[in-house]
Amino acid sequence: MNHHFYNKVIVVDNLCSPLYEKAIFIVKETETTTSRKNMVKEAEKIIETYIRSQTAQVVQKTNPVTKHNRDRILNWCLFGTSGLLIYYIIQLWM
Repeated sequence: MNHHFYNKVIVVDNLCSPLYEKAIFIVKETETTTSRKNMVKEAEKIIETYIRSQTAQVVQKTNPVTKHNRDRILNWCLFGTSGLLIYYIIQLWM
């Protein structure tokens, strides 16, 4: 990640990320170079947290099998196997 300081603005460029191209942070004060490094680290943490939350939301939205659908499928399988069991028991007695 590349970063640039403009007075009270930190610009973080990331050309390899598919989710964002540039992030802009406006800070209250910039005092020393060590605090600038800490601000860049904090900005990168914020970006990583945001990316994780967005990818988690995308996975949840694109997942077609929800808990309700999965329960419905399992119930139908249970009823189907119960029906087959009853059918085979009847065939054995005949």
